[in-house]
Amino acid sequence: HVGFKINSATLLLNIVVGIALVMAIGPLGVVVATILAEAVKYLLTMSSVVRRVDGVTVFPRPLLMQVISGAAMYLVVELLHAHVLVSSWLELGLLIGAGAIVYGLVLTLISPGVRVTIRSIFGDAIADI
Repeated sequence: HVGFKINSATLLLNIVVGIALVMAIGPLGVVVATILAEAVKYLLTMSSVVRRVDGVTVFPRPLLMQVISGAAMYLVVELLHAHVLVSSWLELGLLIGAGAIVYGLVLTLISPGVRVTIRSIFGDAIADI
């Protein structure tokens, strides 16, 4: 029941804000509206969970680590983009690839959970080397 209300509110917000932003800033408005709607959905969901379950962390550590990794990725991509003119799909792919590598490396460095996952997946292969 609560989930239906939250999803309905998210959908309505996404549609209304998406239409307004498409008119104001073009196709990028859909992306901005979706990000905004999903952020509101997260806040509404967490608010509902916090009211019903004791001891829930609103901003858990793994999410914080992902936000930090995303910020590092953004900074690197922006710095690279300031010096590299993207005039082909290859250059765009390299820029996106650099961002993905930075995100993965930072997350691996700061997240014990990610390191455990990597070891559990590749542990046998690394041990054989």
